[in-house]
Amino acid sequence: LKEESSVTGVDPAEAQQLSQTGAILVDVRMEKDYGQQGFIEDSINLPLYRPIAGWDAGSTIRRAAFTAFGVPGTELVPDWALELEALGIDQSQEIIICDETGGSLEQTP
Repeated sequence: LKEESSVTGVDPAEAQQLSQTGAILVDVRMEKDYGQQGFIEDSINLPLYRPIAGWDAGSTIRRAAFTAFGVPGTELVPDWALELEALGIDQSQEIIICDETGGSLEQTP
């Protein structure tokens, strides 16, 4: 993916406008959220997180810790960028990452 210095935030209206000029919209929510909560037209769903895989001691402890807080246990998809490439997305293209919470790339003191 691009250098961190070239990453900027956009609001939903800007994202929609950029997608009309060729930017790729990648929605990183879990598949069930993408389908149930709605999505931006023409976006691609490629979850950044997945349910915790494996049943080794570390995975089981992490899963239990998440459960204690009442949320499903998740972990980063290890080869997310490779999955992006497998979809035929050229990483030199403008890519807009969408999620359910939004937010800002601005650092706060």
